[in-house]
Amino acid sequence: MRPVLAAAVLAATGCATVRPECGIHGGTPWLEVRSEHFVMHTNLDEPDALRMSAELELGLAALHRAMRQGVPKTPAPVEAVVLRNVDQLQGAIGQSNVVGYWRPDWRGPLIVMGGQSTLTASDRDLATLKHELTHFVSAYHLGRQPRWVAEGLGRYFQTLGVDVEKRLVRSGELERDALAQVQWQGLLPLEKLWRWGPPGSLPPELESAAYASSWLWVHFLFNRHKGPLKQFFDRLRAREEPRAAFEAVFPNPKLLYEEAKRYLDLGDYRVTVAPLGEVATGATVKPFSNSDVHGLL
Repeated sequence: MRPVLAAAVLAATGCATVRPECGIHGGTPWLEVRSEHFVMHTNLDEPDALRMSAELELGLAALHRAMRQGVPKTPAPVEAVVLRNVDQLQGAIGQSNVVGYWRPDWRGPLIVMGGQSTLTASDRDLATLKHELTHFVSAYHLGRQPRWVAEGLGRYFQTLGVDVEKRLVRSGELERDALAQVQWQGLLPLEKLWRWGPPGSLPPELESAAYASSWLWVHFLFNRHKGPLKQFFDRLRAREEPRAAFEAVFPNPKLLYEEAKRYLDLGDYRVTVAPLGEVATGATVKPFSNSDVHGLL
């Protein structure tokens, strides 16, 4: 998946984008905010910076909890750059219609966002960022995954939302584009999806269909076979060979395929709700120097 998020066209398309600057060149002061799993660099004011830091921790915890996993302590924090608004983000990277993205760099994973964005809402503008964050979380918990599982999980959790007051995580909201594609082209059987790997492993006309079918398969398994799916994930965590692990839990692929097609035809796409539990959102704040801001930008 491309790590750039296509957003809805902004209403204020006539506004000029403004590049963020350090304090010495007329910008607002920058801060470094450290929480349990993130180090964030931002030109937000301190109250907003602390709110965004909490958003990052809540979003990450929600993904782990939606997968029914605890939130591990990481050896190094994930780096996040949160700019004052989406206009500054677009000015900094020279691209329009982007509200945030995820990318690896030489120091590890990097999240870049505009200050109005939120990971805890089921916001389509941030779907790709959540998709890539899901890859990060599922790789930690599950290790090596077949591509259809990895991409199906990414698309399943990219609509993740959090009810902070009720302490609930909602996942599996309907992905209408994927659903329409599967309804139009038909559901690919797992026999084909097991062959989906690096570019070129499937014919080009099946590549897009594989993304959509992977979403439907994961949605179906979460809703109709949650117990066996957990067993499969446990086997992946134990570093078993993925296909052998899957077939040990689901020994009749033809019967499973017919059941998945009925699931598609019936349209019973339920949302999964999990408890959020307690999340550590405390953070420390210190100034971020002008020279460091130049290096960052």
